[in-house]
Amino acid sequence: MTVDTILVTGAFGQIGKRCAQILLDRGRTVIAVDLPNDKTVAVEQELSANAPSGALIPAYVDLTDAEAVRGLIATHQPGAIVHLAALLSPLSYRNPTLARKVNVGGTENLLAAAAGLPRPPLFLMASSAAVYGSRNPHRHPERITPDTPVNPIDQYGQDKVLAEAAIRASGLPFAFLRLGGVMSPDTHSSINGDYLLIMRSLPNDNRMHAVDARDVALAFANGVDREATIAGKALLIGGNESYVALQSDFEGDLMTAVGLGRLGACAIVMPEDLECIAQHGLDHVGDTQGFPRRVRQRDRRRIERRDIEMDGTAGIGRCRRVR
Repeated sequence: MTVDTILVTGAFGQIGKRCAQILLDRGRTVIAVDLPNDKTVAVEQELSANAPSGALIPAYVDLTDAEAVRGLIATHQPGAIVHLAALLSPLSYRNPTLARKVNVGGTENLLAAAAGLPRPPLFLMASSAAVYGSRNPHRHPERITPDTPVNPIDQYGQDKVLAEAAIRASGLPFAFLRLGGVMSPDTHSSINGDYLLIMRSLPNDNRMHAVDARDVALAFANGVDREATIAGKALLIGGNESYVALQSDFEGDLMTAVGLGRLGACAIVMPEDLECIAQHGLDHVGDTQGFPRRVRQRDRRRIERRDIEMDGTAGIGRCRRVR
């Protein structure tokens, strides 16, 4: 069955904008939900410029506003909802209360509004491999499957488990797409100090399974017409074998791509640091210069020395070689 009108949340993000473009290219009407800022407005303008008149309907609606969400869905009555919007880590770690309100409460608002439609829409949610928690590669060498028990270890994973439970209980037709590590040409713009801190704390032999944002977008766009095939399922979305890597290789490639170069093996967050993060947040870890206190001296020198010039103090999102 072909669905003519699709509501996409997080429609101007790295996955959402690509999913919306695919749907528009297929002649669908897209209700594009996001929050207004310079980046989202720019994406809206880009999509609108290439879309047929009236095919893209931007809707700057806060998903935590239940009344606004109810009005939006009642007005447009979508045949499918692609729910991509979420407060992601590490930002979610800085404001866990807001993260729970957006990731779980926002989902519940969508479900309540959709349940009131004459024909319940298919609800596709971007879930995450974070629902499975940590998996020691030496104790659990096998790969996860949709039947692997969920066991989240952080709030982001817990948020996704709670959102999944709410969707199951809603009575709507649904499918969860549990995503691997999403990579895209936009990834470099989101790397900041928090991202670097968390990335460098992971074990070097941690196994990573990434997926291209364009493939994720295609999976969601294809899913809206496949209710009979996927309803009630949890689907794992990952790339081919070229997207399977160890944390050390993934980290090195990413740091090279943004211009900093491979940082080398290092575990910078010690148990007492993890306890500090849990109790007080990321701001309380590290010295006054923003370096975690256990960072190797070689890494500190590489970041401080003159051949890397940092644009801003928040992280390494924009860096360039100056000699």
